[in-house]
Amino acid sequence: MCVLWLPLEDQEHSIEFVRGSPPWNRLFVRVWFKDPAAAAAAQWVNGKFYESTPDINADRDHFEKVTV
Repeated sequence: MCVLWLPLEDQEHSIEFVRGSPPWNRLFVRVWFKDPAAAAAAQWVNGKFYESTPDINADRDHFEKVTV
């Protein structure tokens, strides 16, 4: 699955990526941008475990981010 963020109106901030996250080799439950609190809990899907997405905004200094 690929998620694409495309602003249709002027935005104050751009999308950010966490540098070095691909080698984590972990799967995460998707987060709805409209309502981040509505993210699903960790779950098994087709034999693969999807973790709850870490709250990167709550601990921004812990993660190195790349803005595009």
